[in-house]
Amino acid sequence: IAYAIAGHHAGLPDFEIDDAKGRSLKEITNKDKRLLQEAEKKIPETILNKESPELPRFITPDQKEHLHIWIRMLFSCLVDADFLDTERFMLPEKADNRGQDTSMKEMQHEGPINSIRARILEMCRVKANGERGIYTMTVPTGGGKTLSSLAFALEHAVKHDKRRIIYAIPYTSIIEQTAEIFRGVFEPLGEVLIEHHSNTEPDEYEKETSWSRLAVENWEAPLIVTTTVQLFESLYASRTSRCRKLHNLVNSVIVIDETQLLPPEQLNPIRHIVQSLSQHYGVTFVMSTATPTGLEAQMSPFGKRLLEGIESEEIIDTPKQYYGQLERVNFKLPDDFNQKQSWDDISSELKKCDSVLAVVNTRKDA
Repeated sequence: IAYAIAGHHAGLPDFEIDDAKGRSLKEITNKDKRLLQEAEKKIPETILNKESPELPRFITPDQKEHLHIWIRMLFSCLVDADFLDTERFMLPEKADNRGQDTSMKEMQHEGPINSIRARILEMCRVKANGERGIYTMTVPTGGGKTLSSLAFALEHAVKHDKRRIIYAIPYTSIIEQTAEIFRGVFEPLGEVLIEHHSNTEPDEYEKETSWSRLAVENWEAPLIVTTTVQLFESLYASRTSRCRKLHNLVNSVIVIDETQLLPPEQLNPIRHIVQSLSQHYGVTFVMSTATPTGLEAQMSPFGKRLLEGIESEEIIDTPKQYYGQLERVNFKLPDDFNQKQSWDDISSELKKCDSVLAVVNTRKDA
């Protein structure tokens, strides 16, 4: 608890002073011993005499790695409450713009879909009745992953009384497209969705409203569309502004799209945070991908485990069957890879196409 109190203005400190010479909890408490002694005199006896509450049962001596996210969750509750309380006092008209009462039940919605997509959608709805945990969803491009994963999230949220859905996408180029699809689905309900990514400029972006600008601060909305970077960097952050949203991840459904694009060098901390949120904070994850996720256990050629795997349940029954049915590309390879073509020959080939993309080696070649 000292971490949260000491850091609720300047951000979470480290425990010890390290090479980075950042703020440390030891340094803060050593400097303020006199102030702490003075403060203790004013604390009611009923509080001082209370037995110290135990840490969560899951933080056992062999699971100390879970302590940091527990501290961040406490910190998130404190700093968000501090911001909101100050806002209520200083800017009551701003505070009145907060809050959405839309339930997950209201957000369930039927949509048009073709036969293959309909089967995938139905599997998502059936599996959504399963237990909370970590799921993978392997669907080839064109199989309707976006809406089907949202359908799973909504059904699962209603069954397990989840608070919100977070949709994390690696590319800012497709995040706006996804948000636009979701807005079309939920248009009758009014404002239920916020976007939180670097492409959003509140003063210029026409879809921004006073509510959505406020909701971005602490993710107090039924549906959040954000970047994978924003999600995972926030979960390892120390700044008050970035940590405000963390407590609102509790008891949610998080869909991580294109999981094969998670950075390999950071898979271990990502795996750790996914498992911790799933096991101890009621979060259900859906790892959505058209290719293998990259989150399986990985071994070196010498038998050493390089990466712990994440145990998960696949939503789609025999996903390989859909790859042939949804194939959108025909590959035609040359008979002889060593045979050279002149630029004139290549030019003649290109002219036969109404629409074409040629990839060459240098600008001069282009």
